[in-house]
Amino acid sequence: PHVQDAWIAKVGLEHIFYNRIPFWVGLQYRTSKWNRHSARTMLSAGTGFNGPFWQVQVSGAFSSLDYKYRDLFDDQLFGGNRINSPLDDVNESFFFGMVSLRIQADKAWKKVFSR
Repeated sequence: PHVQDAWIAKVGLEHIFYNRIPFWVGLQYRTSKWNRHSARTMLSAGTGFNGPFWQVQVSGAFSSLDYKYRDLFDDQLFGGNRINSPLDDVNESFFFGMVSLRIQADKAWKKVFSR
């Protein structure tokens, strides 16, 4: 396969509300290095919460990619040549998320054992 230059564009925005709760959103667009006419888009968002010695962040993203794959089904199964058939269209969609917890051990240790 012939490898081509891939283009990647990312943009994001974060806002921290008056109660110190952040919210962020991002958009990503990238072309494939194998096929310039195929591109993946992704939309992500997240937020976080702070405690006295801990921080929790929650985020998720949705990604989509459409492309043609010429060998998905053998032509002989459907009676001959099927060039540009919709049977060879592939749609990949992903939803994924992440939760992270950070604890400042020194502050937690002091809070637990200072009682």
